[in-house]
Amino acid sequence: MKNLFFGIICFITLCTLLTNTSSARSNQGKTLFKKNCIRCHSLSKSMNKWKTMDSWKKVVERMRRKKPKLYTKDEGDEIAKYLYSVRGKN
Repeated sequence: MKNLFFGIICFITLCTLLTNTSSARSNQGKTLFKKNCIRCHSLSKSMNKWKTMDSWKKVVERMRRKKPKLYTKDEGDEIAKYLYSVRGKN
């Protein structure tokens, strides 16, 4: 019984940690998007599109090549993940 209780506590803790990590990444992507993308694009223009994850990655990478000092490739990946999370389609 103690092992079952301990297992349940570990599972809940792990789920909480994974959720918080995912949420932090999503927040990072949102912050990067607001900081960088809105310099050139209106919020309504970006949020008016629905794209696949691959399409968002291509768009973000194309924009990064135009202004390479704005954000790194890794930051671009976070932006694409954020955009997909709010405006993604399969």
